[in-house]
Amino acid sequence: MGLFQLDEKHDGKHFNDTIGIIGDWRKKGPVYRIPFRCLIPNGINNLLVAGRCVSATTSGLEIVRSIPGCAVTGQAAGVAASLAARNKIPVSKLNIHVLQRELKNQKVIV
Repeated sequence: MGLFQLDEKHDGKHFNDTIGIIGDWRKKGPVYRIPFRCLIPNGINNLLVAGRCVSATTSGLEIVRSIPGCAVTGQAAGVAASLAARNKIPVSKLNIHVLQRELKNQKVIV
């Protein structure tokens, strides 16, 4: 489990630490913003997860496990790891605004 669990009830909800936006592949309409906290597991330092490993409830995993969710979380995890390594800080201490700015520069919808 991560610092936050994405759930189907989070449709349309804004998070200050959003790292990307996806839809629900099963139906038209819902929009989910994925918080960076979903990529940070509890109790394990300096590790990020992506794709089907992100923290989500059963209904949230159904949404995020598709290719768009895997791509968004994978890119965010890679960029975050790179920024943390470059600045010699743990990923949990990364400035979310710096990460979001870099993702936007890479044309990720945040």
